[in-house]
Amino acid sequence: MRKVLDTAKSLWIAPIIISLLLCSCSNNEKNKKNTENPEPKQQQLGAETQGDEIPEQLESLENSIEKIILTLDGPAIELEKGKQQEKNRENEKKETDKEQGGQGKNQAEEKDGSTKEGNGGKQNEDSKDEGDKDKGGEKEGKESGGSNKEGTGQGNEPSATGMEEQKEDPWKEIDKTINILHYQWNSYTPLAAKKNAGSDLIDGFSTALNSLTDTIISKNKTNTLLAASYLYAYVPDFYSLYRTETSPEIKRVRYYTRNAMLNAMTANWEQADSDVKNLKTIWNMYKNIIPEEQKELSSQLDYSIQEFEKVLSDKNQSLCDIKGRVVMSNIQALEESMQ
Repeated sequence: MRKVLDTAKSLWIAPIIISLLLCSCSNNEKNKKNTENPEPKQQQLGAETQGDEIPEQLESLENSIEKIILTLDGPAIELEKGKQQEKNRENEKKETDKEQGGQGKNQAEEKDGSTKEGNGGKQNEDSKDEGDKDKGGEKEGKESGGSNKEGTGQGNEPSATGMEEQKEDPWKEIDKTINILHYQWNSYTPLAAKKNAGSDLIDGFSTALNSLTDTIISKNKTNTLLAASYLYAYVPDFYSLYRTETSPEIKRVRYYTRNAMLNAMTANWEQADSDVKNLKTIWNMYKNIIPEEQKELSSQLDYSIQEFEKVLSDKNQSLCDIKGRVVMSNIQALEESMQ
């Protein structure tokens, strides 16, 4: 596994530099064009991003990986588009349930109506006798109900065991997500190949996805989080296939932050230290191309990374989790502000 990680790291460094250089060149060309021939901003953005819009399939892949980590209370984010997709699915389910419930209610009412018509005469004859019985039984029921409530002392409150049973098993949700992830990957693979994604990248993601699936079957939380993080390592490389105004290296900053947190959680301090070093290398290059409008968010992220590095060097596991989540939050804020 270490050999695979070392190989992957060496392959990532070159795309990082190229991506940052391309982003810088793109900004220079943009400024030159604005000076020579000013155009409306909307038209410029449309011309730059035409043909390089990030596919929904890739965004769905990223969101599913984050969802698996989030379900296990790991350091994750929830993408805005992923939130909207989840909300749409919930609304569709509610509408379907509402329609089905309405149909069932109408059928029940029709059946109940016909039953009442057929038994109307008999009910009128028996109503008087039943009314007398109900009056006598009502008093007994109240007395009996009062004594039962006093005897149990619980009333209608659910027991602790019942509450535990109501709590949903996270692995059921993860099983659904990993199955969806395989379909999403199958849908995105041709698009990645069309963008000339290397066979090493495609095969690497496929192998990591299968490895994550096998790990989920074992229901080991720590190993699943690490396997999901390793799968996410390929996400920035797929985003690098597309020319966009913002560099995808912010996602690689997220990967190394999360990986350092997870390795600190397992007391694998050597690997965690290596992750932080890679994090700082990429961040120091990336922060130089951040626009002036995001400088304050950039500064917040910069300081949070320094604090995270400090507690990690002290091998303080609890603080590593707290400071790491602060870094993750700042990464998300910066990324969303640049979109």
